[in-house]
Amino acid sequence: MTELLMGWRTNGNDHIRRSSEAIMTQRQRKAVGIVLTLLTLIVWAALGMWIYETWLLGAHNLVHLAFFVLFGLGWVFPAMVVIRWMLKPD
Repeated sequence: MTELLMGWRTNGNDHIRRSSEAIMTQRQRKAVGIVLTLLTLIVWAALGMWIYETWLLGAHNLVHLAFFVLFGLGWVFPAMVVIRWMLKPD
C-alpha cells in the first residue's frame, strides 16, 4: 500500500531489493558501534591531551576552563553519528 501511495512501482522483486539493502542487522551495527564509540572516545581523549600539552600548558585558568568544557562536550558530535547509524531499523 505504501508503494502505491509513494508512487513506487513493484514488480515482485522487492524482497531481493530489501535483502541487498540490509547488509548488517541492527544487532551487528550495535556491536560495531560500541567498538567505534570506545575508539572515538580514546582518540578524542588523546587529541585533547595533545592539544592541552602543546598549546595550553601555561595558559590562564579561564582558558583551561573553556577548553575543557568545550572539548568535553565536543565528543558528543562524533558519537551521535555512530549512535544514529547503530539505531537505524533493519
